Amino acid sequence: MNVAIISNYYPYIGGAEIFAQEIAQRLVRDGHRVDVITGRWDRNLPQLEVINGVSVYRINLLKFRRLGSIAYPPPMLWRLLLLNRANHYDLIHSIGEIAACEVGTIGKKLMQRPHLMTLQGGYLTKGFRNRLTEIVVSEFLKWNLRNADVVHAISQKLAQNAGRFRAKRVVVIPNGVDGSTFKSMDKKKLREQYGFSIDAKIVVSVARLVPVKGLDYLIKAVSLLLQTDNKINLLIIGDGSRELSWKNSFLS
Repeated sequence: MNVAIISNYYPYIGGAEIFAQEIAQRLVRDGHRVDVITGRWDRNLPQLEVINGVSVYRINLLKFRRLGSIAYPPPMLWRLLLLNRANHYDLIHSIGEIAACEVGTIGKKLMQRPHLMTLQGGYLTKGFRNRLTEIVVSEFLKWNLRNADVVHAISQKLAQNAGRFRAKRVVVIPNGVDGSTFKSMDKKKLREQYGFSIDAKIVVSVARLVPVKGLDYLIKAVSLLLQTDNKINLLIIGDGSRELSWKNSFLS
């Protein structure tokens, strides 16, 4: 099977990017051909790179500030159509709610190929730069979701949002865990290693340190709980634009 994946991709790291990389590489290991079409956000990156058997095509993108990411699809769509002439894709898989799914939907119409649309983030109802972008993107989302052969949501909440945007066929499959990487460990030894008592209450967050993750609320909630329970500990794992400000919130 020949698969075209439309998504942000390595070296950019986030939930959607890691998902795209895992799916692409596992398909290649199973004997399928996978081409990834992504944006060339850094002009120092090569336009074509083969990573673990996956052909990654990075496309120089058009940028219009008021329209945001909805201006990105034309060059990516053009590359998809050109590659399809040679590779005859059996499936288009878009990962993302805005630019990627637009490419997938239009590609489906022009190429007469099935389109699988994966929703990984929480941007179906928020995150727009201005009112014009919100109106235009909302209409595009309705059209994309309505025309996808299958919409894959990683959570029930995303599936509900997709339904409100008129998606027809939605399946919920949460992100998986690589059992060879994440293994059970002795609880007592692990707590001793990191300086926690056996009866300590530990809240763990693993996420990019960016506003959309809502860690401000988690920090405030734990701060309130500490007023009545000094055995509560908050362990935040990750990095990002808010790392310094959140560190300072603990020190203040």
